Amino acid sequence: MKEEWKPIPGYEGYYEVSNHGRVRGLKRGRVLKSRVNHGGYHLVQLHKEGKKKHKRIHRLMLEAFVGPCPEGMECLHIDGDPANNRLDNLRWASPSDNNLDTVKHGRHNNANKTHCPRGHELTPENIPNWIKKVGRRQCLACYRGYDYIRGHPELADRIQDLADQYYAKIMAEATDAPVIVRSRDARGIMDRHRAEQNKERNEQQ
Repeated sequence: MKEEWKPIPGYEGYYEVSNHGRVRGLKRGRVLKSRVNHGGYHLVQLHKEGKKKHKRIHRLMLEAFVGPCPEGMECLHIDGDPANNRLDNLRWASPSDNNLDTVKHGRHNNANKTHCPRGHELTPENIPNWIKKVGRRQCLACYRGYDYIRGHPELADRIQDLADQYYAKIMAEATDAPVIVRSRDARGIMDRHRAEQNKERNEQQ
């Protein structure tokens, strides 16, 4: 792909960006050095009228060659490499698309996690497709536990017990095994909670 230069919107007459991902200043005709942030994205520092700003190169390129960012959209690197700023590797996309793309390329913070914070293994059965489709790796057992607590807020401190029982059921359904942890199901936890409350009331009387 032959290198082509275009003015950077908002910095016309000051800077240009190329379809190869390079930025140059027009005053001296030099290519600017970029720095890499913690996410692996390349930034350059632009000066205008005494003010300086750090700009991500991939965004400057799309704005110059494709047009302004549509509302609610952001830049996506097609091959998943934030350092590859060639124009044919960039496009505007929704945050959901970008999130799914990071999971696809193994760059998502949760992509390599094997267990949730409560110790439940993130198996295919415990991460259903409807959760995966929105680019999340959320524990289904914990999700069901929190969903139950929404209707029973007095059990908020029993989330671990509830989630453990839902996890046992999910795994049992996956292996066609019977669920034997009966004393820790949602109904049992509710009954024990009420019994503890009644005991406390009796002791206070």
